[in-house]
Amino acid sequence: MIKINKVKRQHYVPQFYLKRWVNDISDTQIWVYDKERKKSFSNNVQCVASSNYFYDFPDVSQEQMDQICEKIEETIKDEIEKAKALEYITGQLYEKSLSEIEAINSGVIKSIIKRVEDVRALPLEYFTKHHFIKIEDIVELSFFIALQHTRTTETRIVFEQFTQQFGKHLADMMIDNIDKVGQDEELKQKLGEDIFKEYLESVKSGKFGKSSFSVSVNEKYTKIQHLKMMFDIAKDIENIIKHYKWILCINNSEIPFFTCDNPVVKKSNLTHPFYSNGFNSKGIEIYYPISPKYSICIIEQSYLEKKAPSLIDRTIFKFSKENVIYYNDLIVKNATSQIYSNKNEFSWVEKRLIDTPSVGDKSRKRITFRNIGGGRLKN
Repeated sequence: MIKINKVKRQHYVPQFYLKRWVNDISDTQIWVYDKERKKSFSNNVQCVASSNYFYDFPDVSQEQMDQICEKIEETIKDEIEKAKALEYITGQLYEKSLSEIEAINSGVIKSIIKRVEDVRALPLEYFTKHHFIKIEDIVELSFFIALQHTRTTETRIVFEQFTQQFGKHLADMMIDNIDKVGQDEELKQKLGEDIFKEYLESVKSGKFGKSSFSVSVNEKYTKIQHLKMMFDIAKDIENIIKHYKWILCINNSEIPFFTCDNPVVKKSNLTHPFYSNGFNSKGIEIYYPISPKYSICIIEQSYLEKKAPSLIDRTIFKFSKENVIYYNDLIVKNATSQIYSNKNEFSWVEKRLIDTPSVGDKSRKRITFRNIGGGRLKN
C-alpha cells in the first residue's frame, strides 16, 4: 500500500516569511511576544504561527481513511493517478497548494528587497518613482497577500464569532416575531408538531426568552467552512487590491518593523457606520511588513487623489521613527496572540496592553452584529 507522509505542523504564516525576522541567537530563532502570557521569548520559526493539521479536513476518522486508501489501491491501477487520489483524500492538497504559492512569492519578495538593497548606498530621493515593486510582482503578491489574510487562525475566529452572533440574532428575531413564526408550516414540519407547539407556548408564556440561551458553533463546522471559503475569498480580495496604489515603505530607524501571526493589517482612513474597513472600502489601506526594514502599503487610489496627491506617483516612502511606531502598533492590535521581531524589545507592546487590555484577549469580540431593520421579519 502506498504510504502518504502527512505534514503534521502546518503554518498559517509561511516559514520563509518569518525567517526574515530571525534574531541574533541563531538563523532559525525569532523573538516572540505572547500577548496573553505577557512575556517575550525566543522560539524556532518552525514552532510559531502554526498548528497541527490546521488545513486538513476533520471529518474522516483514521479507520475510515485506511478503508478508503485500501479501496483506491484496489481500483486504480495507474500509479500516478493512484498517488493523486491518495493525496486528495488524505486532505493535504491545501498544504501542498499553499507550499507552491509560498515558493513563488518567496522569490518575489526576495527580488523586491534585493532591488532596493542594491541602491541603498545612493540617496533614495533619486528613486521615488522607480518601480521596486514591478507590475508582475503585484500580480503575484496580490493573491499571496489576500490568501495570507484568509488563511489564518484569526479569520477562523472571526468566522466562528460571526456565525455565533448571526445564529443568536436569527433566534432572537423568532422570539420577537413569535406570532408570525407560529404560522410557519415548513418550520413546524421540520421540528415536529409537538416540539413546535412546546416552543410557541414557552415563548408566549415568557418561560423561554432571549436571555434563556446562547449559541455555540461546532469547531469542526467552523474549520470546514473556513477551508471551503479560504481560496475563493482570497481571489475576490486579489481582484480588488491589485488595482490599488502599491508603495514600498523603507524603515531607516533603529526600531524594526514587527510582524505577527496575522500580518495583513487593514487600516480605515475614512469613517462610515457600516463599511469603512472592507477591502473594497473608500480610503482603505492594507499594510504588510516583509522584513524588519521593509513593508508594503496598498492604498485605495481615490483616497490618495483627494488626501495625499503627492503620493500618487511615488513608489517608495521613507518611514520616520514615529511612522514605524504607529504601524507597529497596528500590528500589535491585529495580532491574534503573538508578535514577532528580530529584537527582544517589546516595550511598546507592553504599553499598549496596559493602555488597552482587551488587545491581549484572544477571545475578544472582533465583530459587532448590527440589528438592521429593527429586528422585524420581512416578507
